[in-house]
Amino acid sequence: MAFKLHKVCAKGLASEELPLKYLDLVALAGAADIVPLIDENRILVNEGLNQVNLNPRPGIEALIEMADFKQVN
Repeated sequence: MAFKLHKVCAKGLASEELPLKYLDLVALAGAADIVPLIDENRILVNEGLNQVNLNPRPGIEALIEMADFKQVN
């Protein structure tokens, strides 16, 4: 998974938390790839969906509006 590679590469750098800001994209990629939602994948997708619900990127927000989705808790 590209996210895990990015996280390993960022380890030890000044901004180790940088990959966490991309969890919303990780969640979207997980859904698009139809990955099994077990173990670490489940945690990453859950955290990413939380980010989407709290503060969606403009592009993701547009997709949500076009699909007429409602927030699910």
